[in-house]
Amino acid sequence: MSTINIHGDRDFARRQRADERQYKLLLCAIYPFFLMLAVAARVTRHASPVFPAGRSVFAQAHAAAATCIPFVFR
Repeated sequence: MSTINIHGDRDFARRQRADERQYKLLLCAIYPFFLMLAVAARVTRHASPVFPAGRSVFAQAHAAAATCIPFVFR
């Protein structure tokens, strides 16, 4: 006999919203750090795979921060 969880969809949606809030909070917390690193890389003209040349400093910082966050949720 199988059982049906009628609250499963609501629980899933609630957990997903909580994960999204945590992701945005972490992004806001670590973005300034990566922004400083991107600016330092631009000032010293040090191009690396993390901060490739040709993108804006803000795009580089966002990409670097967004790349690191998924490792927190493992």
